[in-house]
This record gives sequence, C-alpha cells and structure tokens, in this order.
Amino acid sequence: MDNHLFSGLKVIDAATVIAAPAAAMMLGDFGADVIKVEQPDGDMLRLLSHLPGTPNAGNHWFWQMDGRNKRSIVLDLKTEGGMEVLRRLVAECDVFITNQPHSVRESLKTRYEDLKPLNPSMIYASLTAYGEEGPERARKGFDQLAYWARSGLMDLMREPGTMPTQGLPGMGDHPTGVAIYAGIVTALLHRERTGEGGMVHTSLLANGLWSVAGIAGGVMAGGDMQAYREASNRTGGMGRVYQASDGRWLQFNMVRNDHLRDLMFTAMEATHILADERFATPQLMWQNREAFGEEIAAIIATRTSDEWLAAFAA
Repeated sequence: MDNHLFSGLKVIDAATVIAAPAAAMMLGDFGADVIKVEQPDGDMLRLLSHLPGTPNAGNHWFWQMDGRNKRSIVLDLKTEGGMEVLRRLVAECDVFITNQPHSVRESLKTRYEDLKPLNPSMIYASLTAYGEEGPERARKGFDQLAYWARSGLMDLMREPGTMPTQGLPGMGDHPTGVAIYAGIVTALLHRERTGEGGMVHTSLLANGLWSVAGIAGGVMAGGDMQAYREASNRTGGMGRVYQASDGRWLQFNMVRNDHLRDLMFTAMEATHILADERFATPQLMWQNREAFGEEIAAIIATRTSDEWLAAFAA
C-alpha cells in the first residue's frame, strides 16, 4: 500500500470496541500502518458478532468490519513490561488513539501530558463518553447511553405516546468514529504545516448532540421546547410515513413548493385533495394536517409500494 494517502503513517490503536477503533480502521483503509493493542483476554469487539441483538452469521463479521487493516499485539498494561512496550511504540508513532476512562489513563500514565514527552510531534486522539472537562469527565458510557439517550435522540425519535426506542448496535459509535478521524486528519494537516503535534478529542455525547442539533440548537438559542413537543404530537402530511397495500412504507420528503406538491398529487391521481377547502393554502394544510395525512394514507393504501414508486418515477 505504498501509494496510499497515509502510507508510512504509524498509528497505535489503544482503544476498545467500536468508535475510537473505527477511526484507526479508516486510517488503515488509506494505507496507515495500524497496530492494535489488545488486553490479554482480547477486545470486546471480537464478541459482538455473537451477542443477542446482532445477526448471527456464524463468523466474526463485526471484527472484520471494524477491526480490519490492523496488526495486533497483546499487552498487559498493568505490568511494567507491557507499559514499556507501549512506551516504545508511542515514541515511534504518528497517531495514538485511546478511549480508556480518565481514571485508567491516570493510573497507567497514558494521558496526553504523560506521553507527549516521549513523542512531542505525535497526534493524541482521545474519545470519552461525556467530554474532557466537567463533573462527568470520568463517567463511563457506551453509545446507547451517552450518544442515544443522553443527547435526547432516544426521546425525540419516538412516536408520540410510545415508549422510547432503543438504538441499534454501534449506531452512535460509527458516526463518532468519523468525527475522531476528522480530528486526527485536521491535526495531521496542522503538523504538516507547523511541525507541531497535539491532542484532539471528542465524546459520544457531543456527537449525539450534533446529530440532534436541528432541535437542540433551537432550544439552546431560546426556543420553546414545550411548544415544539405539543406541535410534534400532531404529525404533518409530509412528516409521516404511509403504508402501501403490500405492507411496505413510503415517505414523502422535500415536497417543498407548490409545483412539487402538484406533481405528487397528480401522480397519486388525487388532485381533488388540493381542491378541498380544508387544504386550500399551506397554512390550512398545516392547521388541518392530521386530516390531510389521513386523506393521503387512504390513497396510498390502495396500491403496492412498487406500483407507487413506478407512478412517482413516471
């Protein structure tokens, strides 16, 4: 892989499970030499393919997906021998990635300030559940908690009146891994221009809040969250899904002007809905959005999803 973007880049992946190791995996995809440091009983990622709640394919597909393009070494970092090997690896690396809890880093002396003297030009990438500062900096958490639940996504993504919905395995980890990767690449560009190493960091909570920023940003800017919740209890005609006669679901999205709306209802052979005085203007459509949605639902239920897709593509 000598002709890849990151050929010759040395990366130490001293992280576990998905989010931070996924950033190392992406660097490996572009040619970096990634050394995966595992504890004596192996990384938890090796087990995820066989846990309830994931498809059982009879192989280690989760490890193959997120652990690819790496060489592995087993080190017991609780021993001086293991730490000595890690320090030698750090002294020669370009990037060091960790998601160890702060308490572990402090006890092992693997914080940025501990390792920087060994290699001032390296990029130290840190992932935490809840951030580098604040009262919860030492709190542990996986993406189901820090990304999905604590960000508000778990609450906001459910249908009105229903229980909160649990996220999928790795659903917050993988986008967070992209954020770590972006931070590392930005720091590498800075090093190329200045010769300076440095530390980059992100958290699962920060990435969950970024995912929900389309609502959370408005609330932080002074928006009325209670009014938003009350309005969300009544789904708009373009903000819901519709079941076709074959049991599959369709969603209409970005029907953002009168022309597109007219095309949609023409394809549905439902221009009579537009003549209904309850829906004569966009304002009335919104005021009567539940009735508007029910009219659409009744029509979509008359054909299969394939028939509708063909009609909308015509």
